[in-house]
Amino acid sequence: MESIATAQCDCAPSRHNGPVDLRALVAAMSDARPGERVWASLVVDEAVLARLIRAAEHPRAFDHACRTPPDRWPHPGTPHDALITAVCQRVDDFRRLLEAALAAVELRDFSFAPYLRVAFPAGLAFDEPTPAQDCFAQDLGTGGIPSTQRHYGLRWAAAFSLWVAVDQWDRGVAYRQQFVGCAVRAAMGLDHHMHVDLTTPHARALGEVLSELGSWQRDGLPVQLHPGDLGWQWRFGPAALAGALRVWTANGTVVAIGLLDEGSLVRMGVAPSADQDEGLARILLRDLEDPARGVLTGDKPIVEARFGTVFRSLLRRRGWIDDEPWTPLVRDLRSPVETPRVRVETVGHERVADRVAVQRAAFDRSTFTAGRWTVMSRSPAYRHARCLVGYDDRDNAVAAATVWSAGEGRPGLLEPVGVHRDHRGRGYGTAITLAAASTLRDMGASSATVVTPTSNAGAVATYASAGFRRLPAVTDFALVR
Repeated sequence: MESIATAQCDCAPSRHNGPVDLRALVAAMSDARPGERVWASLVVDEAVLARLIRAAEHPRAFDHACRTPPDRWPHPGTPHDALITAVCQRVDDFRRLLEAALAAVELRDFSFAPYLRVAFPAGLAFDEPTPAQDCFAQDLGTGGIPSTQRHYGLRWAAAFSLWVAVDQWDRGVAYRQQFVGCAVRAAMGLDHHMHVDLTTPHARALGEVLSELGSWQRDGLPVQLHPGDLGWQWRFGPAALAGALRVWTANGTVVAIGLLDEGSLVRMGVAPSADQDEGLARILLRDLEDPARGVLTGDKPIVEARFGTVFRSLLRRRGWIDDEPWTPLVRDLRSPVETPRVRVETVGHERVADRVAVQRAAFDRSTFTAGRWTVMSRSPAYRHARCLVGYDDRDNAVAAATVWSAGEGRPGLLEPVGVHRDHRGRGYGTAITLAAASTLRDMGASSATVVTPTSNAGAVATYASAGFRRLPAVTDFALVR
């Protein structure tokens, strides 16, 4: 390998009319003195350039050759950085540089950055990637990540590396953001010719959908569609829930999930790795806007999209307007939760009647029944859930809540929480919320989350009094056809 870096070029004269040493040539290209750079530009003909490209395909060997005593690299940075800059300044056809670019990715630093200029000279302004562009993008999507950990979640590391590398460029923020989207598409397999499938899952697949959605729940991200939302909907039966779901997949990977609430509202969950993916955002928007795609119908479709930076931005650009605002609240569960001042029991079959009674007295339009609780409690989702009922000192059922875990170390959800209409204003809402948070902590949740309409000031105050931190309100999006 070292012979590649130290090879002499018989076809080009040096300043002493002898063969060119590639190490000296690259050093001269990086030299601050104009005379050295002029000499270097004069001696680089096609044959020398071919040798430089070959050397760039083995960057570690070139570094070793340049640093072997008695040689000493005379410039800041690594020899391979200077070599890569030199070849990228002199080659416009990226096909000639593909092998060198892939070798730079394997270095697991940012050495591949100069190749981006050659590979994508116009940003993402093309209809289809060339085979060379596609290969480079796919390698960037997995480069630097151990093969045992190559799944879409961890490939964000590659996207971040690309962001940092491109951030060194002088082409502006918009140009850099384009390449972030390119990296995410590469990391997830969502390249320009990738087909994204929209399906309604079979009831047998609901367990897989729950598991996928659970893996998207992470502290610090916006509160979005949660397995608990599907679990609560399960009370109507698995067939009804499956019929209300829409699942978007790419290469067998689920990238978005929608839960239909009536015909005109869809509650969206987007994979964290797709946050910046504009290609996916456009596909989602196309499916949401076209009634023939079987997602939204009616004159005023509404989308609940609390996550997906590019997706939310695209909704606004396409004329979707702000609809009802919702306030998410979160409580960190690393510390113990205060003990509520009421007796709280976990619901089994012997307490179903109390759970149903509180639900129907707390929500005027509730259709909850003991039969629906039974259907819900037998679901896979309920294996990670608990129903709670609070009792006053006269043994009256006064408040209730259902909590849903997304797995140990992930945010849990309170859905729903209610106080019997005849017992409001006595602190029972705060008490049942504390009990719910404590139960989630016992189940291994990292935090407890709840979302309520911003207009429901009483509910917001109740959750805040139970130690929940209020986050900025988020709005649904509505489209008037």
